[in-house]
Amino acid sequence: MTHPSQNAANGPPDALAAARTAVSGYLDRQVAVGTSGAADQLSRWQVTGTTDEHIAEATAQAAWDQVGDKPSGLYVTGLEDLRKEYARLWHEADLVTRGLQQLGHDVAGLDIPHPPDDEGA
Repeated sequence: MTHPSQNAANGPPDALAAARTAVSGYLDRQVAVGTSGAADQLSRWQVTGTTDEHIAEATAQAAWDQVGDKPSGLYVTGLEDLRKEYARLWHEADLVTRGLQQLGHDVAGLDIPHPPDDEGA
């Protein structure tokens, strides 16, 4: 006696054919979505001159532009702001160093940053 699953008439569906159908349908849907997405990108670019890639690039660039840390906790943006912040910090360190020297302390071993250059200032 044969098991019902072994009977050709009652056998399980062809798993390979089912998988091919599912994959084919998935790929067809992806192509349709990709085509409509590309068309949307093109129309947006024609109207606004920007695409999602431009927006993502601008966002990433803005994140990279956030350098330094102000005492207020806000980020320093831009090279000129960074120079000003460095000059302020150096000036504070210089005042402390001079004060220590006047009090008779040896400051030769302290790691004192070099003074800021006056380029662009």
